[in-house]
Parts: sequence; structure tokens; C-alpha cells
Amino acid sequence: MRYNPLDAKRKEKFEISAYSWVSKCEDVIATWSDCADFALHKCTLDWSPRRRCSRGGWYASGPGINIAMSLACRERTKPYRMYEYASFDADPVIGGFYSADPDLALGMIICHEMAHAVQFFRVVHLGKPRGRPHGADFKLPYSLLRKALVNPKIHSEALYKEQYDKMIKNINKPKRVKQELDRLFRIAS
Repeated sequence: MRYNPLDAKRKEKFEISAYSWVSKCEDVIATWSDCADFALHKCTLDWSPRRRCSRGGWYASGPGINIAMSLACRERTKPYRMYEYASFDADPVIGGFYSADPDLALGMIICHEMAHAVQFFRVVHLGKPRGRPHGADFKLPYSLLRKALVNPKIHSEALYKEQYDKMIKNINKPKRVKQELDRLFRIAS
């Protein structure tokens, strides 16, 4: 697939932003007493459109993340709803949110995956039990990263929620689409 210069510039902008989010996460993590030695050993920004999820964890050389950039940086409606895992999507700190800033979606994903990297760092370097992938050992570092980096940038959420809900309400429902197709089919017959 060939990219025109605008596509390359857009990708470059998101890559710069991704590395900035990673750097900010590392700065926050380094302030935690048990993670003063934490350093990300691997950071892959994967633009393959076939890549369907990001990952954070332990790689051969140490903690790392692999971000599905085409998914994380896709075009979003304005406003958009950023979802989290169902088990904590409604959480006021680490749950989903409404925004119009596409960079916040990327930031949330990077904070999420960095929390997994911290979880594995604590297992390997501190001998802590691994715990569940989205359990307490994940949620604590994730909440600290979200509070420090993403959540302060979430503004006008109530307004965006109202706009988003209105936009969703105006989408044709399947029953109405079927009725319209049936009507058109009768006219054509």
C-alpha cells in the first residue's frame, strides 16, 4: 500500500506522540519506590492493519509494549467514546471516556499497556505473584498512570457524551433499515 505525503505526516505525528506518551509513562513509573529501576526494553509501533490488539508485558530482554497503531490511531468521529474492558469500563478513574481529542485514545492505550509491562516487571524483579491480567496488580499502576497523564486532559466529557449520544441516536436502527429495504424492494418489483 502506498501512502501519500499526508498519510506519512499523519503517521509521523502519531509516532512522535506515542513516544512522548511512553516517555511520560516511564517518568511517572520511575517515581514509584518499587519501580525506580523500571526501563522499557522494547517499544514497537506496529502499523499493520492486520494487527488487532496492543500488548504490554515481558519480552526476552525485559518489559515492553507493542502498540497496534493503525487501530489506536484510526479516524474517530468527533466526539468519540473510548471503551475499556467491560469489567472496569464504568470505573471513574480507569474506565472509558468521551473526548474529541484523538491523541487521548492513543495515550489511554499506551498507559494500559505500560501498566501490563509494570505488572510483569514486578513479577520478574520483585518476585510478586503475576495475578490476573486485568486484576488488582494491573489496575493499581494503570490508575496511577491514568490519573497522572490521561485523565487531566479529558475535558467537557458531559458535553461530548451528549453529542455522542445524539449522534448514535441518529444512526438507523437495523429494524428501520430492513423496513426501508423492504419498501424499496416492493417499489422495484
